[in-house]
Amino acid sequence: MMIAKLKKIKKIYKKASKGVEALTFAICMVFILQIIVYIVGITQISTTKEQLQNICYNAGRAAVVCDSKDRAENAAKKIVKNAFSSLSNRNNVKIEILRDGSNSNPSWEKGNYIRCTVTHYVNVVIPTFNNSDKTMSTYLDMMIENDTESLTN
Repeated sequence: MMIAKLKKIKKIYKKASKGVEALTFAICMVFILQIIVYIVGITQISTTKEQLQNICYNAGRAAVVCDSKDRAENAAKKIVKNAFSSLSNRNNVKIEILRDGSNSNPSWEKGNYIRCTVTHYVNVVIPTFNNSDKTMSTYLDMMIENDTESLTN
């Protein structure tokens, strides 16, 4: 009689444990999938940042060899537009001449520095509380290699 009761309890435990195991597996899968989504999102952000830095470098190189600030901005915008042509139009390029301690009003002269800033809109995979859209930006400082004086001489 005791053995029959033990067998009956064992059957009930086996039925109950199957449901608990499935529930535990489902809960664990939620956390595992969330970790995978975060890994994919972090990879997306780091890859996009690397590409953005490369594009900023190319735009800066195109800008420093120009003979005026207007031509430099146009050259940098053309590089960025070609790089992001297949993506979105939500990007921005800004070229500014950096000031040094001796010059309060910097001009486009060989030896001065410029800062090329590239900003791009990215739709990030990682879910956040506010919004999953993000604007990434990077900048690069470079020395002007060409100016109007060197062209006239």
